[in-house]
Amino acid sequence: MLQRGQVRLYKASPNGRVTTLETLGPGHIFGAISALDQETYPASAEGVTAGMAWWPARSVLLRLLADHPRLGVEVLRIVSAACTRRTSDCAPSRTTPRRRALRARYLLPRATGRRT
Repeated sequence: MLQRGQVRLYKASPNGRVTTLETLGPGHIFGAISALDQETYPASAEGVTAGMAWWPARSVLLRLLADHPRLGVEVLRIVSAACTRRTSDCAPSRTTPRRRALRARYLLPRATGRRT
């Protein structure tokens, strides 16, 4: 969670092109998916301004989620909102049916907990 400051989330393509996904401010959460499934975060983050971010250790987070199921619902809401923002920001001309199909093939198994 970003307590203060701003963080830019971005992705770099293999050819070096950098695309900013979004800039976050205080109160925003980033990296939640990686913390839950131990995967590498799919984007990079860098501080835009001086700030402070924190996240509990994975074991603490899992214990909190087990003890407080409502917290899990809130984390899911935040992750879902971030995914919706990022996909709705894509220009239609850049989102071809093939890209949508590839994205679905990538995301659906992760959403259901199954890996292919």
